[in-house]
Amino acid sequence: MGENATLSIIVTGLVQGVGFRDFTRRNASGLGLAGWARNLPGGQGVEINAEGDRTRLEAFLELVKKRAARGFG
Repeated sequence: MGENATLSIIVTGLVQGVGFRDFTRRNASGLGLAGWARNLPGGQGVEINAEGDRTRLEAFLELVKKRAARGFG
C-alpha cells in the first residue's frame, strides 16, 4: 500500500435528494476508503471527507468528477 492521505471535497449543484451520498459511500467503500458525506445547509451541495491510500483517493476523486460532469438528476 502507498501513502495515506485525507481528501476533502465540496460538490455543488443538484446533489441532494438524488442518491449522491449513497454513490459516494458505495464507491469509497469499494476502494477501501473511510470517511463521511453530508448535505450542506440550504441545499448548497454535499461535503465529502475521505481517508485512505493516496492512489485510491485519486481514483475516488476521478469517479466523483465523472459523476458530477454527467449530472445527478
